[in-house]
Amino acid sequence: MKRLWWAFTYSLCGLKDTFSTEHAFRQEIIATCILLPLALYIKVSLCLKLLLIVCNIIVLIVELLNTSLELIADIVSPEFNVKVKRAKDCGSAAVFLSLVSWFIVWMVAFYQWLYAL
Repeated sequence: MKRLWWAFTYSLCGLKDTFSTEHAFRQEIIATCILLPLALYIKVSLCLKLLLIVCNIIVLIVELLNTSLELIADIVSPEFNVKVKRAKDCGSAAVFLSLVSWFIVWMVAFYQWLYAL
């Protein structure tokens, strides 16, 4: 139980640190705080509601992983390195694709909600 507590504490520290230092993460948290209640409110299937919630969480997960990759890359190679740039670009692309999937699922949900009325 003690190990779970420490894992939880470290996770909260990671969330707090990322929130305080990463502008993109703050924006995604704000969007999530707005969109999660909306996901519960709109009249779409339970499966689509779940997908909306999961897509929001996936964006946050990918952003956290990208941030950690960038931090490690900057420590390992503070000077410019083509391979480090490629790694950072891949992390950025992962965030972008998670945001695209997030957008697509929300557009489908809005379409179903508006035309179901």
